[in-house]
Amino acid sequence: MFGIAAGRRRATFARCRGTRVARFLQPGDRRREIGPGVGSCGNSAFTGQRTVVADIARHPYWANYKTLAEQAGLGACWSEPILGAAKKVLGTFAIYQRYPASPDNFALRLLDMVAHFVALAIERKQAEEHIYQLANYDPLTGLPNRGQLNNHLKYALGLARRTNGQLALMFLDIDHFKDVNDTLGHSIGDALLVELANRLRAALRAEDIVTRLGGDEFIVLLPGANANAAAYIAQKLLDAISAPFRIEHYDLNMSASIGIALYPNDGEDLETLSKSADTAMYRVKLEGRHGCRFFTPEMHANSARNLQLVNGLRHALERGELELHYQPQLSLKTGKVTGAEACCVGGIRSWARCRRPNSFRWPRTAV
Repeated sequence: MFGIAAGRRRATFARCRGTRVARFLQPGDRRREIGPGVGSCGNSAFTGQRTVVADIARHPYWANYKTLAEQAGLGACWSEPILGAAKKVLGTFAIYQRYPASPDNFALRLLDMVAHFVALAIERKQAEEHIYQLANYDPLTGLPNRGQLNNHLKYALGLARRTNGQLALMFLDIDHFKDVNDTLGHSIGDALLVELANRLRAALRAEDIVTRLGGDEFIVLLPGANANAAAYIAQKLLDAISAPFRIEHYDLNMSASIGIALYPNDGEDLETLSKSADTAMYRVKLEGRHGCRFFTPEMHANSARNLQLVNGLRHALERGELELHYQPQLSLKTGKVTGAEACCVGGIRSWARCRRPNSFRWPRTAV
């Protein structure tokens, strides 16, 4: 009869012959405690060494479990620790006998061989789970990553299209988070992000998804949410973030800026919805932070104009599109020139095409 206990703190046993033994190996009882002299497997898991109990009825390791062993019809138990590559105990493997007996060479080789193969299987499974975790979740906060968000959003969009429903996408940015990193260090900043992620999860509904985009930016997907529901949840998030944080011996007070985009009015895919929510979030930043705004088409027009201006100014000097003008300052009492204002004026080419030939060139964009 064989039994496998996988895990340092808790175990799962493989099938064994005999219903009495199977009942004896059921989870959730004291027989799986780990410690010195706690049964055969408990002692092996604690010491990392093979434990051979040839006579359960007389061995002190089984003093507290003799009645249970008699009910299961067990006379001997030989336990082998399952050791990983770093010699860490992953679990135990045991051979049970109905009568008192000591293991022969074959049984000892079997213990060693099975424990080795089980260790390989456990570590392979752990590696697969670790790779899956890295591929799908943020390593710091444990939140789903952008790939997971894409999958959930595709499903939510498909459901919304079929049912003529709605959903909301939020961009959330922590205000002045850089000050925490610069002043208190990145370890405090990381601990703050972990606590903040826990608060966001607690404030959301079960069907909502919050992901960490990077740094101090988060994306929240609200399936089936209309404008009223999105505004309510956004306020819950703002309230959760504004409550003081206790990180080590620091009391930190934080706030956030949230931009909200609604399907289908503000976009019908992740890229468009993300762009709209991001634009709305930056509008909150411009207006003083600590709040939320819904996306509007006017925001997009302003963003496009600002982008055109920034890109134009990058090349304006080399293209000779900047002009320096001086405007005199006059004294109201004497009428004399007392100084001058310097103004750098840029006539961006793409805008210049809109002016009529020979028309007066002022006013233009002043820098």
